[in-house]
Amino acid sequence: MAARERRRSPGPGLTGQDWWGAFELIWPRGPYRILAEPEGRWREALEAVPRVRVPFPFDERPPAPWIFEKREVPGPVSSIYGVTSRQVASAGETVEIYRLGWPSGGIFVPDEAATPMEAYAPIPRAAEILLDAQQTAPADAMGLLAFVNRWGLLGVGIPGKADFGADGVGYMGEALRELSSWMATLHALQQGKEPPHTWDDLIRALEAHLRHVRLSAARGPRGLVPRLPVERLLDAFYLELWGAATGGKRLRRCKRCERFFLRTRGDRIFCTGRCARRWHVRQWKQAHRRGRRARR
Repeated sequence: MAARERRRSPGPGLTGQDWWGAFELIWPRGPYRILAEPEGRWREALEAVPRVRVPFPFDERPPAPWIFEKREVPGPVSSIYGVTSRQVASAGETVEIYRLGWPSGGIFVPDEAATPMEAYAPIPRAAEILLDAQQTAPADAMGLLAFVNRWGLLGVGIPGKADFGADGVGYMGEALRELSSWMATLHALQQGKEPPHTWDDLIRALEAHLRHVRLSAARGPRGLVPRLPVERLLDAFYLELWGAATGGKRLRRCKRCERFFLRTRGDRIFCTGRCARRWHVRQWKQAHRRGRRARR
């Protein structure tokens, strides 16, 4: 009988604990404003987006915010004997043209009238930003504006044009809602529950959202050290989720506000000191009320 193989501990090299210092991102933040209607250079940028041509039978029409613009049919056909016009165009020769429309809710653009933007490193503060993101209501435009003024855009662009250079207001809210959903999924899976999504679904989501993270290297004192450039703020959030999913970080739900946070200590049950204080004050008040009722 073969000797029983010892189980090897995955160690920090496989959980991601020793990779966090290699992730790099410098990101601009605030001030921004909401541009409700296209104007100026943003109108020009929108009009410069190439049209989408969909040939008959039109079975792959682009989704909103792509808008039908016109239908092209073959025109006159020239020949050495002159011009011959077609009375009826063949269906197979018909093409529909779509243009990218303005996103619902407008876009976040730099506020040129306010103070200049500043650049900062968000990855060391990703856990803090992630807490703030969960507290921001996805449908609250002013709340989203306050968020981007504190931390910057997510870098999602607008529907149909990820590299537009500005984030759509509604699109950013949807991105935060999706992120919160995946955090809830991970927490449920780690608790042994059965959420709507599986571990394989989570893997595919992480692969899709972390495709912008690149492998690189930098010179160190004794050779090369890992360097992992990150392109967007949203990627930093999914790196935190990846760390929690692979064991490099611990995900927990706050006992008071029920937001998810990454534990730095095993006994930590609140996301912030503020939540801890508010929970203890509430407990004291409840105990005080119970005592008064008992004395009566």
